[in-house]
Amino acid sequence: MPETGSYSFSTSGSNFDTVLQIRHLSNTSSVMGCNDDYGSNLYSKITLTGLVKGVKLLIIIEGYAGEYGNYARLNIVKN
Repeated sequence: MPETGSYSFSTSGSNFDTVLQIRHLSNTSSVMGCNDDYGSNLYSKITLTGLVKGVKLLIIIEGYAGEYGNYARLNIVKN
């Protein structure tokens, strides 16, 4: 991360039903967050707090139940 703090990750704007998963790159078996269908939407959203500057993440975007589309969008916002 470029700065220490809280960040929101979402797939809003993707053209298919997404599942979003975030893991530590140094320990990929450790899931930091996973989401499918944020609220009543088909996009996914995860908010992580206390992320430290320089931490590297593995961000996985999948299609729910094998769905796919022409593009997946990843939005990252510092809160």
